Amino acid sequence: MKEIRIKNSIKLFEVDSLYDQLNENSYNKINLRLPRNIEKYFFSLAPSIIQFAATWIRSEKRGELIIDLNIDDFLRAEKYYEHEIFFPIISLAWNEVTISNPSGNNLRPFLRQFQNKFILKMRKAEAMKGEKLLLLNLDHFDSESGILNFFEQNGSFNTTEEDLEVILKKPIIDDVIKYGKSKAAVQKKFSDLTGIIFELMKNTFEWGKENELGRPWNPNIRGLYIRSYKKTQLNILDDNASDKIMTNYFSHPSLETNDLQQLFFIEISVFDTGSGFIKKFNNKHNIKDDFQILKSCLIKHQTSSVGNLENDKGIGLDRILSLLDDRGFIRIKTDKYCVYRNMINDPYRLAENFNPDKMQIFDWNTGSEKLLSLNNLCSGTLVSVLYPISFTNKNEDE
Repeated sequence: MKEIRIKNSIKLFEVDSLYDQLNENSYNKINLRLPRNIEKYFFSLAPSIIQFAATWIRSEKRGELIIDLNIDDFLRAEKYYEHEIFFPIISLAWNEVTISNPSGNNLRPFLRQFQNKFILKMRKAEAMKGEKLLLLNLDHFDSESGILNFFEQNGSFNTTEEDLEVILKKPIIDDVIKYGKSKAAVQKKFSDLTGIIFELMKNTFEWGKENELGRPWNPNIRGLYIRSYKKTQLNILDDNASDKIMTNYFSHPSLETNDLQQLFFIEISVFDTGSGFIKKFNNKHNIKDDFQILKSCLIKHQTSSVGNLENDKGIGLDRILSLLDDRGFIRIKTDKYCVYRNMINDPYRLAENFNPDKMQIFDWNTGSEKLLSLNNLCSGTLVSVLYPISFTNKNEDE
């Protein structure tokens, strides 16, 4: 049987090749093999791998999920669960496909204890080893084990930004941000981070649980992934030399390095495995042009209802653009498209609040502001935000 292997050296631009392999017409069933580890995690890579795995699981071509693990190898299993791609993919596959090792042994009974242990850690909002935090709602599990009640209860998104700050500040400040000198900067800007997380989690609650006909997805996960990075600017530019979008952002003079020429930044990614923006938004607003749909999703109140929220919170992705203004970066992958915006090069403009034609987003493959390039269809929506921890900014002292 055909097998797609995710390499441990994979980079973000190589994830597209996984979709190419999945869509080869010469194979009816395709297994997916997970790596023992990922050598270099970087911006948006982990959730992009999870999004591909979800696409494979939803595909008619899905075969078995293969993991190089003996059924009595507790040490290696624990090492696997230190990698952020492992638990979400196993959770999606749990009731859908056979999970086995290369010898054909069923791994589900062995993995159950590690799955339950990870769920307990998430319910306490505990960070993972390696300066990262992963929190998932597992919609296809029962509410006791699948839904994190600090995000939602009884089918309602019940949190506030103040609640999120109380829950997330300690694991982020204590465990995700290890570099001492950056903690004060994060403390100062934590309300920005909370605002980004709040908008994205509310957005995925409203858009990521059901299909365009209002029917719940099964299986389905909705996740929050936060990771901090400390890398020299030179290493970032060398590692991403073939990626002009990333090198353009990380070479910008407004990004401040320390005495060792290191940059510090946080990735906030929120993802779901639902219908994606295009189908859901078109069903609600009857807009036929996909580029207009993606631009409209970034307009105030288009992806998030106001309800009874105070202070204009819950206004959607538009607010994220304003929080990232002059400093951050956003990448959105949904349906057959991937778009981005470098908020240093292309700052937020008030006129974008009201007119999709004035909203700036750019095609990930071509950089075009006018045309979208077509990719293979992916599952759900992934929004990845890059927020620099230490930076020079004209508004910093205001």
